[in-house]
Amino acid sequence: MTTPGPDKIVARVEWLSGDYEKSLETIKSAIANTDPSKDLLQRADAYLLAARAEISLGRQAESEMNLLAAKGSLLGMETSRQNALAWRELGDIYSGLGFLEDAIDAYRQALQEAGVAASPLAFSDLKIAEKGVNRPQR
Repeated sequence: MTTPGPDKIVARVEWLSGDYEKSLETIKSAIANTDPSKDLLQRADAYLLAARAEISLGRQAESEMNLLAAKGSLLGMETSRQNALAWRELGDIYSGLGFLEDAIDAYRQALQEAGVAASPLAFSDLKIAEKGVNRPQR
């Protein structure tokens, strides 16, 4: 199991403390200190944190670039249960931004990484929400 480097831990604490600019500065340093061909999960996690910091600062376009970088890192990895959490976080961020189709894709990938088969109905509520259809009350 890969453990986060000290820069990434510090950046997460900074983000949780509300110091988003400092968190971005720290996480960019962490990304620069990873090997793009070997540290794919570390890079994906760092890009996800950078996206969260950008969102917190109201910079959606920059956050989307970080999300694409995170997705690129994750797609370059072998399937593993460890990657499922990063895919789920990617889905959570996309969902929060209202990119429901991207969220659904990330959640499906998270399930696949975790070894869980996704039913075609598993994401029906998200698809209904995306289309703006009101579900009847039960």
